[in-house]
Amino acid sequence: MPSDNELLDKVLDELGLSHTSMHIHFSEVQFWKPKKFQDFAKQVNDGFKQLLKEHPEAKGNLQIDWVAITFGHADGMIVWGATDGKWAKMFRDYVLATVDSRVQTMMCIANDGAHHG
Repeated sequence: MPSDNELLDKVLDELGLSHTSMHIHFSEVQFWKPKKFQDFAKQVNDGFKQLLKEHPEAKGNLQIDWVAITFGHADGMIVWGATDGKWAKMFRDYVLATVDSRVQTMMCIANDGAHHG
């Protein structure tokens, strides 16, 4: 009997998808107080720089693909990747915790192979 991973790989293959080397995360951010894009981007950048300074091995294990102000139920969005849960926690502790907001994150483990960064 095939394992869950084998079944998942079969479904992904039929859809033309495959596992990614980095798990892609979509963090929806709600600000406690209004802020400009420059302020939001600076907070994300400062947190990421601090993480890389204190944990240089994070390079290659974390990436930021997109930072944006959005319209709708979230004020901002950060699209980022982590190789595993350890690095996702580091990103949460150093970057998401610094944006002075409420954050909800979803994770995607497969894609079509195209890089959108």
